[in-house]
Amino acid sequence: MNRHRPHQSASKREKQTTLLPLINRLLLTLIFFGVLALVLMAFYPEWRKLSQMHRALQNDRNELTKLQKETTHRERELYLLQHDKEYLELIARDRLDLMKPNETIFRFSPPRGESQLNRSHP
Repeated sequence: MNRHRPHQSASKREKQTTLLPLINRLLLTLIFFGVLALVLMAFYPEWRKLSQMHRALQNDRNELTKLQKETTHRERELYLLQHDKEYLELIARDRLDLMKPNETIFRFSPPRGESQLNRSHP
């Protein structure tokens, strides 16, 4: 005769009933983290691209500000060259190394590392 003991059968059922919710929670947790990983993998490249675009935009804004300042400076210089004869004379004498009679010119060398281009802008 092949009979099962009722005590062993009840013990197996108790283990199964306590083990099943634990396995279900573990599987749900794994599924949740799997879906989360997929979502992150899908959006991370776009987030990275967005960050690069923000940095590029900031660099472009900085460059625009610099160019606007330079444009303002050049427009001012152009206006002075066109309308201020004294300024025009000063620039011409400076660039051609000319001087008026009885005039003494003092030239100071620029600080080390400063290029000659920077010196030519008033």
